[in-house]
Amino acid sequence: MNTPDIDENLLKDKYPNTIKDVKYLSIKDDYEKLETFRNELAVFIRQNSAWNKEFPALWFTMKERLQEKFNGKKDYIVITEFDDICKEIGIKENDDGLMRKSLHDLGICLWYEQIPQLTTLVLNPSWISYGVYKILNWLKEEKKHILCFADFSKIFSKENEKGVSRFLPANYRFLFDIMRTFDLAYPIEKSKEELIIPILLPQKQPEQGMDRDFPVTDSLLIRCITKNTLPPDTISRFIVRHHEHIQTNDNKEPIVWRRGVKLDNKNRTQALVMEYDKEIRVYVRGNQKSKYLDVLLTTLMDIFETYTSNGPTIELMITMTAEQKPVFESIDKIKSYLENKIPYWSTETRSNIDLEEAAVKPYGPTVFKECTIGKVYVDPIVVNIPEGLTLKDFSTLLERLSIFLQSKEADDELRGKDKKKLQDTVVEVKKEPNLEKAWNILQQVTAPIANIATILTAAGIPQAIAKALGA
Repeated sequence: MNTPDIDENLLKDKYPNTIKDVKYLSIKDDYEKLETFRNELAVFIRQNSAWNKEFPALWFTMKERLQEKFNGKKDYIVITEFDDICKEIGIKENDDGLMRKSLHDLGICLWYEQIPQLTTLVLNPSWISYGVYKILNWLKEEKKHILCFADFSKIFSKENEKGVSRFLPANYRFLFDIMRTFDLAYPIEKSKEELIIPILLPQKQPEQGMDRDFPVTDSLLIRCITKNTLPPDTISRFIVRHHEHIQTNDNKEPIVWRRGVKLDNKNRTQALVMEYDKEIRVYVRGNQKSKYLDVLLTTLMDIFETYTSNGPTIELMITMTAEQKPVFESIDKIKSYLENKIPYWSTETRSNIDLEEAAVKPYGPTVFKECTIGKVYVDPIVVNIPEGLTLKDFSTLLERLSIFLQSKEADDELRGKDKKKLQDTVVEVKKEPNLEKAWNILQQVTAPIANIATILTAAGIPQAIAKALGA
């Protein structure tokens, strides 16, 4: 059999959520293998949530109409044009949202309900992927991980000279912003014209034994384990979402590389997040370690939910062996033992372990919120209200924030999910008469949001208060 020369690794990097495997088969010689492949493919299709559903005939008509437009090199249509086509072919108004989502899942079109900048657009998938991969491939060739807005004229220069580019200068800013919107990049501090692309960062770990700064006796440690190799963008998306907390070394250089990052939440709490082949480990130490761990774990789970594969198994370090090796157990198993009040016997330490003391108390209640146990442990609440702030002042700031959240600038700066959560929290906090409690409720929501101090300052919140709400 003549095996085609296919760069599997490149294709898997480019399409991590699409390509599950590559098979080489000969129609002439591999009858049995072809039959096996056919059966495997049938199972895969049945188990894929996007494919394992009925597809109404009118939706198929809509698919063909969209493909006609996109094949005609139309890069996107506005939502009103999409709705007009629905009416024209007889799709009911109540069904169009579900149809858009289904067509999105199948890659026929792209519609991002949760991204404010894109809710009014239905995008041509090949247009976006062409632009993004053109940028990434150019940066790879240049051996760069920093994208400057000025680079766009170089990236698309040859196509523009020939008059065949799908991205004209008028589209450059849109594509530049898309890199951030899709968790592909984060801005360099104090620069709106430069982005760092984590997936292109140097692979070399900055130093050996980085976990030594997180002694197991004083740190929390979890690992997220997957059955298959992690998608290559998992840790890079995590880095983008927490770039404001990236720690620097003595030379003021950020401690971040392609497979890991060190973080500092500016409140005497640090974390180390590292990616392995099928595992991500998160070490956290400091005075708010369980609270910060919950924030980081929430981000990871949010990222994993965007993949079609099953989510990871979450394991906590609950003790150490005599040889100082960590002993892990899954959250689900710990919950089961606690709920059923069964003594936990560790085969690694050959002893009983008190799971309330070893797991619930240090890791905090959020991880175990569905666990019916007698006690609930929480970190001491550190209320860092700026000196001199009164309840009246705080109410005024809430009004400013409420007005800002209704603006286009808020749509540009905040992810859809973050904006909705912040709006709901502001409504709740306005009803709270106790300043310390109101502050704490708001800070729990603002602290995990990337770039929140800058966003709050734009909303008219004094810089000192904005920084405190982001701590």
